[in-house]
Amino acid sequence: MDIRSSLIAWRLLAAIGEKSGLARAAESLDLDPGRASRLIHSLEAALECELLTRTERPLGLTEEARTLLPAAQEYIRAHDALIAATKAAAPKIEHLRIGVPVNIARKEILEVLSLPHLKSAVKTVNIVPEADLDDLREKRIDLAILPHTPEDRDIAALPICETCTCGLASPEYIAKYGSPASPEELTRHSLILRRGGSYPEARMLLRGSQTAPLCCERVAYAGDLSTCKELTVLGHGICFDLSLGVTYNHRRAGKLVPVLPQWHRPKWQLSCSILVSRKRERRLFSFARDLALALRKPLDERTRRWYEGIGVAYDE
Repeated sequence: MDIRSSLIAWRLLAAIGEKSGLARAAESLDLDPGRASRLIHSLEAALECELLTRTERPLGLTEEARTLLPAAQEYIRAHDALIAATKAAAPKIEHLRIGVPVNIARKEILEVLSLPHLKSAVKTVNIVPEADLDDLREKRIDLAILPHTPEDRDIAALPICETCTCGLASPEYIAKYGSPASPEELTRHSLILRRGGSYPEARMLLRGSQTAPLCCERVAYAGDLSTCKELTVLGHGICFDLSLGVTYNHRRAGKLVPVLPQWHRPKWQLSCSILVSRKRERRLFSFARDLALALRKPLDERTRRWYEGIGVAYDE
């Protein structure tokens, strides 16, 4: 195939202009960096011009590339419109059950599910809270948005974005017991831990290249998210298991404050998971792939903003 008609090559070029860099553009399209570089080189050879400014970092677009960009974007839009039209004409999924842990904010998920190409693919969607891998295996749900990437050969996991959690406590707790200056000082404090389901348990804290075990004087509570959050707000201990999204309004209102700035739990990847055996159900797998891709940008942008608020670097 002539590289000049390669949709993925033009998508990559447009993404470089948007993301300011080949690496970030390749990641946004789920492309291997080596393949992305080869695509650009092949496109440059076919067009007989340079498309990237290789004397600066991150790589940007040359004037020649920017001249081509409007036509490339129109080509991409036309293709996407054709795909959307074919999906609209296809039979819809009658009823889709998506498992979403309560620790993951719903706002971006609901907005993405309202996108035309996803909304037109399914008649009804049911969000199932606290569903786990057993629910996926037993087909009580069709897809699962998970706060991790399952290492299970029966599960196909489509990556979305990274996330982490930091220490939070109420101002009343800090006023009464003080704020720990280091992870070691947590041994004089009470911890509130979330446990159960597929949620990864807190055991270690990180700050850059530093690591420290998560130890405490006592565990005030270990269990479900709602109770963990309420106990933390009421001043019963420090919690490292509350997501930045679920606690956003509490932090803005001053009801929860960060503890041990820049220290956080090890980062993990959110994923959209489906049974490998159900990949043969083309409409379902296509929906899972489209959902994961659509969630990447809003969740990536949201996570970057939250990381800035707690002084944690976002991994490219």
